[in-house]
Amino acid sequence: ENDPDIHQADVSWSDDDGLTWTHRRITRAIKKPDWVSLFASSGQGIQLRRGPHAGRLIQQYAVRIDTSFYAASVMSDDHGATWRVGGLVGPGADENKVVELSDGRLMLNSRATPHRKVAFSTDGGETWTGWRDEPQLQDPANNGAITRYDESARSATARWLLFSNTDDPRERRNVTVKMSCDDGATWPFKTVVDSGPSAYSTIARLPDGALGVLYEQGPYKRIVFVHLPMPTFCASARPHSRR
Repeated sequence: ENDPDIHQADVSWSDDDGLTWTHRRITRAIKKPDWVSLFASSGQGIQLRRGPHAGRLIQQYAVRIDTSFYAASVMSDDHGATWRVGGLVGPGADENKVVELSDGRLMLNSRATPHRKVAFSTDGGETWTGWRDEPQLQDPANNGAITRYDESARSATARWLLFSNTDDPRERRNVTVKMSCDDGATWPFKTVVDSGPSAYSTIARLPDGALGVLYEQGPYKRIVFVHLPMPTFCASARPHSRR
């Protein structure tokens, strides 16, 4: 675990609001012998809130086996004391993200071209369906982000999902925020944040209910933060049936 030529996995935590940090290596606990390499996918992990696995922490990893990449869900059921890996999805994964849906299912979302790939789990990330293409989310094989708007299960907005990426099938340009009001079955609403050259992005709900988008602007020249008002346009959305 001290070999500088091997990709390592660490857990870091702070008990004083980030003033100091403690680090612990978990490579041996999660890396399988036949994995060539692994890396934690950029973006945040999640904690499950519903069902028999409520409280579980899940962080996405991309792992290489032979010459192909797979999505791996690294998880903890004891608040980070121990970690293990669930089932793999692939090949064809890269910088995969995970989100918990309002009914407790999990959705994987992975960069690909000309559009994103998704997979689903009904057992807290232990097993997954295979990939399916998501033509509503075009992508030039670039990093993006997906998250819940984060309301309680009984809330009218419990099924809201937010997604950000470079909305183009070929080029890294056109950073866009999209919203689903039905757990990702449809993505009828979008706002273009930056139509010019751009790259990686991430999105979060802010304490005031607005959206925060952080992204690479230009040909990797600067990091930009954009504050978007609360997406009230979704309140008038018509119900959509699951595809």
